[in-house]
Amino acid sequence: MHYSTKLLLLQPFFSKIKFIIRCENNFFSFNTRQRLMIRFLYHRAQRIVAQTDEMQNELIEKVLLPASKIVTIQNPQDFEMISRLARESSPFKDSSKTYFVASGRFAHQKGFDILVRAFALVSQKMKEAELYMVGKNSGPNEACYKQINDLIKQLSLSEKVHCMGYQKNPYVYVKNADCFVLSSRYEGLPNVLIEALYLGTPAAAVTCIPAVARIVEGGKTGYLAKSEDVYSLAEAMLNAVKLGRIHSDYPMDTMPAFNKLFLEV
Repeated sequence: MHYSTKLLLLQPFFSKIKFIIRCENNFFSFNTRQRLMIRFLYHRAQRIVAQTDEMQNELIEKVLLPASKIVTIQNPQDFEMISRLARESSPFKDSSKTYFVASGRFAHQKGFDILVRAFALVSQKMKEAELYMVGKNSGPNEACYKQINDLIKQLSLSEKVHCMGYQKNPYVYVKNADCFVLSSRYEGLPNVLIEALYLGTPAAAVTCIPAVARIVEGGKTGYLAKSEDVYSLAEAMLNAVKLGRIHSDYPMDTMPAFNKLFLEV
């Protein structure tokens, strides 16, 4: 949004150029100033790419954009790169253990506090289980990182929960995990969840947005949990890990949709 609005401010000076922008979050997640900018400037774009149907509906209902200007296409993924990186050596050396992995920056949005509390319940039933959290923990994420570490110590999980910090290759963790966990309080579209299913790792995911229930097929590619519900997430984790390697039928190739969009514009 920050880049899109700046570009659209310049749109009147470039009348021969087509402006295609991408909506990255649900409208409610922006502050008042950002919402005003969106309402004032998004009309200037020739096309707007929404990541989910819900985003598209919000742009129509809240921003009053014509439906003809909006197309829903989820974020493209470089699956060739993901596959190549996922082939590197597994970071998990003990095959007798069960590994849960979460990936994302240490921020309140990602719900890692919910995840740690849910894992505390899981570890009571699965003594050999371990949790790895991969994601940036410095700069603006440092305060949340400290809170998570304090919670880990408080729950006596220091030997079972590992905060790995930023990793150039998070895919090797996700690929070799027994379960990928999405614990977010809110998302635009959880790319990491789509990547996990592509890599064949079952997911335990909270339904923080409706799209999650469309991505994860309950009982086949993972299990769903109620948003911000520790007990529900723990149950989903315990069930998902029993699935073994999975195959997802969720449509992931977005390039035909992007090619069609560019041809139309």
